[in-house]
Amino acid sequence: MSWRAAVRLRIGSLELDAEVQGREGPVAVIGPNGSGKTTLLRTIAGAFRPDSGFIEIGGVPVFDASRGIDLPPERRGVGYVPQGYGLFPHLSVIDNVAFPLISKGASRAVRQEGSRRTMERTGCAHLTRRATHGLSGGEQQRVALARALAAEPGLLLLDEPLAALDAPARREVRTYLASHLARERLPALVVSHEARDVRALGAEVLVLERGRVVQSGTVDALAASPATDFVAAFFEA
Repeated sequence: MSWRAAVRLRIGSLELDAEVQGREGPVAVIGPNGSGKTTLLRTIAGAFRPDSGFIEIGGVPVFDASRGIDLPPERRGVGYVPQGYGLFPHLSVIDNVAFPLISKGASRAVRQEGSRRTMERTGCAHLTRRATHGLSGGEQQRVALARALAAEPGLLLLDEPLAALDAPARREVRTYLASHLARERLPALVVSHEARDVRALGAEVLVLERGRVVQSGTVDALAASPATDFVAAFFEA
């Protein structure tokens, strides 16, 4: 499955004007703070409405300014994991994972069964009846990923999925996430601030600076021939 987006919008002092695309597997988005990485993900997810452009997921237009198409977030076929994971503290783990299925009108029995299958795929089935406030960082990350996958999205959006983890958990979850995305062959757009995480994903890389894509390619290509000082510093380690 492929996806592509060309969007332009202004939020505060940021003017995002970016064209991005991908197929099966992850695409990593890197860039300085304030360059528009989170805004790009939230725009694709449906939180922000572009002034112009389009967004297509699996060949289906979910936004097209010229054609008046603007599907709500729950109808875009997108799974979104925000910074900090965004789990609901008043719900159990399984109810968190089941939450996206509510918008599909699934019965409670179907939601529970679908959630259990997704949790087994993401290695957190043993957490079913736990409360979210007692989970470790790595456990929260897996639950958040399970919730994003529960509705079988066509595109997975991960905003700094490893940033909140300590070093041991980061290594463990980095390895897990890379193998999971490779195994599932699910299109994903992943924001990261760490070269090790990007390398582990084996992803194509987009560099966003001041709201615009300034370079794209493989990790090796960008490291060998950086287009900006930021890219050079990012991969120098």
